[in-house]
Formats: sequence, C-alpha cells, structure tokens
Amino acid sequence: MLNDDQIKLSKDLPKVPVMDMWITIIGIVSLISATLAAFIAYRKDRSANAWFASAFLFPPSLIVLLFLGKSKTGPYRPASDDDDLRELYSD
Repeated sequence: MLNDDQIKLSKDLPKVPVMDMWITIIGIVSLISATLAAFIAYRKDRSANAWFASAFLFPPSLIVLLFLGKSKTGPYRPASDDDDLRELYSD
C-alpha cells in the first residue's frame, strides 16, 4: 500500500489526458503520411491531391502508393471543364 508521502506526491503530479495525447499522435501521423504520399505521388506522375487526401484519412494507403509503379499515361493533368475547352479553342 501507499504511505502518506507517496499519496501526496501522486496528487501533485499534473495529469495528462490520455485521449488528447492519442488524438495528437494520430493527427501528426496523418499529416506526415499525407505529406509523404503527395511527394511520392508527384514523383510517380500521379494525382498528388488525391493521394494526399487518401493518406490523410487512411495512412496505410501510403503503402499501396509505394508499391505502384510510375504512371504509364504521363504526368497527371486535371480534367478540363467546358469553360477551359472554350478558352482553348476560341481562337
């Protein structure tokens, strides 16, 4: 059992909420994973935005990206809107 001195010491220590610590750790891991995924996707000519979002929400998706090869269709280009097409062909 604890004596009176030990009880006083344990009451003086600051208490760190465990849930807050886990939320912080998960957030940091998600940000690191998402940043790495965006960089790797850009280097492999894939959509950096999509891989950033997927790795942020589900960090193990970074492993899938690592196993994918370089894109065979060339660099990623976002889809054009009708307005963009009109500007291109308006000449």
